[in-house]
Amino acid sequence: MAAFIAIYLLFRKNNADYKEPLIYASGALLFTVIQALMGAAAVVWYQSDAVMAIHFGISLIAFAFTLLLVVWSYRAKDGKPVEFTVPRAIYPRMLAVTIFCYIVVYLGAFIRHTESAGGCLGWPLCNGEVVPELQGATAAVFIHRLGALIFGLALVGLYIHVRKISGKGKGLTKSAGWALVLVIAQILSGALLTETIGNDDWFLFTNLLHNLIITGLFGILCDMLIRSWRLREGRENA
Repeated sequence: MAAFIAIYLLFRKNNADYKEPLIYASGALLFTVIQALMGAAAVVWYQSDAVMAIHFGISLIAFAFTLLLVVWSYRAKDGKPVEFTVPRAIYPRMLAVTIFCYIVVYLGAFIRHTESAGGCLGWPLCNGEVVPELQGATAAVFIHRLGALIFGLALVGLYIHVRKISGKGKGLTKSAGWALVLVIAQILSGALLTETIGNDDWFLFTNLLHNLIITGLFGILCDMLIRSWRLREGRENA
């Protein structure tokens, strides 16, 4: 709330320069309120596991808006002018990758709320099989793993695409590199999660680690998505 008020007061004095951060501050406030209301509703009324799984997704969006505001503040303070443009082909790819990331996150949250983590024992195989019998908890975990694999491959392709058209250390290449590092770390943390299912203390830690990595990764993807739109080629003529 305090951040929103501060940005809003600055926006009233300078609409042009503070329009972007006002959107971020408004989004952070809006989704924080939605998350709080959903939490209150969960206490008062019964909610299905499918609805409860949305909670993490809402908090993820609230965090992303907050991170975008922090990143904007850092860049504005730094005062460096933007010296590159992003090919128009990057934006639709970024949009697809970000949406797919959110879907994979939802699947993971659904597993947590249904307590289905034990559906696939062992890694990378599920219960010793490449494709297990898809029923109950096993189906939920296997679909999440498959989604994570596709997501990882999508980020590899994104990094290659961005680096090919931008060059090493230019444009969005650094952000794409960090996204690739984090998705690898996320996949490995998922393996660690599976290995610690039998130990409640370690399982809590690996759960938190898994959530922390995906939160940072989603924030980076959102920043790349915004920049691929705002800095796209030909935007001045749009």
